[in-house]
Amino acid sequence: MTKRRWGLLVVGLAAIITALAVGYGLYTGVAKRDGLLARGNSVAIIKFDGNITDATVTPNRGRQENLLALLKRAGRESSVKAVVLRVNSPGGSAAAAQELYDEVGRLRQRGKPVVAYLTDMAASGGYYVASAADRIVSQPATITGSIGVIITSTDIQGLEDKIGIRQRVIKSGPYKDILSSRNDLTPEEQDILNTIVQQTLNQFVTAVAKGRNLPEDQVRQIADGRIITGIEAQRLHLVDEVGGQERAVELAAQLAKLPPEPHVVVFEPSKPGGLVGLLGSLTGELPGNAMLERLDSGGVRYEWRGS
Repeated sequence: MTKRRWGLLVVGLAAIITALAVGYGLYTGVAKRDGLLARGNSVAIIKFDGNITDATVTPNRGRQENLLALLKRAGRESSVKAVVLRVNSPGGSAAAAQELYDEVGRLRQRGKPVVAYLTDMAASGGYYVASAADRIVSQPATITGSIGVIITSTDIQGLEDKIGIRQRVIKSGPYKDILSSRNDLTPEEQDILNTIVQQTLNQFVTAVAKGRNLPEDQVRQIADGRIITGIEAQRLHLVDEVGGQERAVELAAQLAKLPPEPHVVVFEPSKPGGLVGLLGSLTGELPGNAMLERLDSGGVRYEWRGS
């Protein structure tokens, strides 16, 4: 390649970089003017969607932030003064739910009020986590409750006999295959599993009673696994009031002594940053580490924030 061509290539690259920098500067200038990049006192909305599994609370080598990481980040960021936990979960792992419950409690200990907002479903472990919040707002038709514990196994011994399959089992103790699909439970095995279920249920009931400031006996009366609507949950004092997300944000702002129409950030899993994120911001594909989109809703400003 001739020197002339090299020179043209360098000039062209410099022009592209300059254009990108100017465009980004103009964009962020507008964003700053409109308050989109402000780091003042904010209410953070954290989305809690799907089943509760170990992945919900276990770091996944930096690829994306899970729910526990988002809760911790809300606790660290000084601009976040309150949190709305937007719950849409049928439950899942009891141990993972307990860890999330404890993390919500730590947020409150930091002086950051938490309002749980129940959407389509906040049942079983989903409600377990929500009960740790200062207040709970639910849609009238939300499916919630389901305070209970379940262990299941499938008995396929009849099918195995029918098609001529036999399993050979070598085990270290009589109860090692307690949830095997090849045989009925013995009375002793039933007792073992019942003990596990009751112990876990007791932890669930205690957590809800503590979070909702209710007598344990009162919680135990409805801890039979039943699902209920948000309206019924309010009557049973499992929910403070019925309403939507804006009411949850308003309530969180009140608890944090913020203005009635606070600045709101939405915490979501990380997305590409760097040059990819910069190009995305200029083409409308929003990077997770920028606050680049605004929704006007009753004067409340929403922005999206990644890591």
